Amino acid sequence: MSRRAQENIVGGIVLAVFVVMLYLTFGYSSRARLVPLPVCIFGIVLAVAQLLWQNLRPIDELRVNFLDVVGRGAIKTPAMSPQGGSELAQAQSTGTGEKRKPGGDLSAFGLIVVLLALVFVVGPLPSVFVFTAGYLMLTRHCSPARAVLYALICAGILYGLFGFALGVQLNRGFLSGFISNFVDF
Repeated sequence: MSRRAQENIVGGIVLAVFVVMLYLTFGYSSRARLVPLPVCIFGIVLAVAQLLWQNLRPIDELRVNFLDVVGRGAIKTPAMSPQGGSELAQAQSTGTGEKRKPGGDLSAFGLIVVLLALVFVVGPLPSVFVFTAGYLMLTRHCSPARAVLYALICAGILYGLFGFALGVQLNRGFLSGFISNFVDF
């Protein structure tokens, strides 16, 4: 089975899950479907966009490696070396292939623990801002100014969706009394 067929199967399964979830939400009361309905619609839009993107582009342009996403480590695409052999085959034969970091899983788990601790202590809005900006700056994915901009956008989307559009008051965390004196969220 080709890689494109495998990706289409996974995309189809994700799309089917969101469609079934959307169908199930219509059995909920109007207030109970406030959160799952937008999530299902957004998931369907993203799944359809993914299927279109991966099927309308040439196979050479699809550079997302599923093994990288699930954490199995980086897989090099075989490139031809001047001697005619592939670099991957040479790296495997000499034992110099890329190896998985032993602390990778623990650091990912640590990031989730930090985010959850922030949510419990200061609430979701400040924690999303601090976590997003901190993560983007520490991993050097972007400049500090752009990281703060992205963090503001993420916190704004969270507030806009839950606080404004859905009218759901978000949990304020343990420090809500202190923070609510300065910011009304």
